[in-house]
Amino acid sequence: MRELIVAIDDLPEQIVMFGDSASFDVPAGEHQARVTNRLFTKRMTLYTEPDETVFLQGANVGGGCFAATLIMGGTGAYRVSLERF
Repeated sequence: MRELIVAIDDLPEQIVMFGDSASFDVPAGEHQARVTNRLFTKRMTLYTEPDETVFLQGANVGGGCFAATLIMGGTGAYRVSLERF
């Protein structure tokens, strides 16, 4: 399965494989989160409070033609989802 590349603001990117996680220490304020699989990208603006821990979940999910591209090409085109919880 395709890995995800995760970044917050201008901090170094982290590569996350299925089941793994990444963490970033950021000051309170507004931040830009980006998750990509180098084909599709999702961005999110985050607002953090002092000493707050924010959890995001990113995933590769099959698109509308996923099954057809999987059968024809041997791999599917995964799009990216990003949610705050």
